[in-house]
Amino acid sequence: MKMNQVQPLFIQVLAFLAMAVGMAPMQAATAGQQSQLEVSVPEESELTYDRKEANPDFIDFSGEVEQTGVLLAYWELLYMETGPLEDSEPLRNLKFRFYPGPDSRQALPSIAYTSRNEQSPLDRIFIYHTRSQDSMLDEFFSEFDQSDPEARQLLDAFQDLPPGFLENQEGKAVQPVTITLSGLASFVEGGHLFTFGQVTSVKSLSLEDYALALIQDAQSGDYLARPWDYRLQAPDATALYQQPGGARLTDIPAGTHTITRLEPVQSGWVKVRYQDEQSGKELTGYMDAREVQPVN
Repeated sequence: MKMNQVQPLFIQVLAFLAMAVGMAPMQAATAGQQSQLEVSVPEESELTYDRKEANPDFIDFSGEVEQTGVLLAYWELLYMETGPLEDSEPLRNLKFRFYPGPDSRQALPSIAYTSRNEQSPLDRIFIYHTRSQDSMLDEFFSEFDQSDPEARQLLDAFQDLPPGFLENQEGKAVQPVTITLSGLASFVEGGHLFTFGQVTSVKSLSLEDYALALIQDAQSGDYLARPWDYRLQAPDATALYQQPGGARLTDIPAGTHTITRLEPVQSGWVKVRYQDEQSGKELTGYMDAREVQPVN
């Protein structure tokens, strides 16, 4: 296998485990054989794909796709010789994987094994920085040097790396992100489906924002949604201000109910989010607390 220099042993172990639990490992199709993989790409996706003539089970995607999910950084330790731990010094490889979120995953292709009659979503993507083309199976270089620009782009997305992660070159870190992937490729090896991708851009998300995106009740407008919001109404015409007593942002008509309190009342003013009922535009500012009423 051509993922990196040590992957063949890893794949052999996976294949052995698959046989041990009664699963017949799936071998990649070769030239002259019919592919055992059926690919389904969402209609709205800009991704297209081709197959290698010599290996129709190698699916090569063209185009970019933006995803929201979790980026994993970890150090892979490889001990090349057998011996006591005290006397062993491993090779340390910095690697990354991306796990698409449940909703975001719907924009990715899914792959079905024709012999198993089951769909396999692309729910784990190994990140690589360099790729070498081959007629049968491309080689993906997924070990990163932490000082290289490709690694820094990914590491800078982490809001909080664990202590000693870079210095000791051990452990893991996770970060919710919005990421753009290109150069996607999927293939079967050792009875398992692998997907590799290259990062075009990455932007960190707060854990709270990512977690809320997974909650149905975080979507405004639904019945019983956002129980943590504190609603206000304006019985009479009033206004929204940039700062307490500052410049006026917009007028608010009488009978408005689309006002959400963001902070407790301070010195007679309250910070709010106001949604214009006609345009749907949202503004954040301050209102005179005497001119709004709470809504249960």
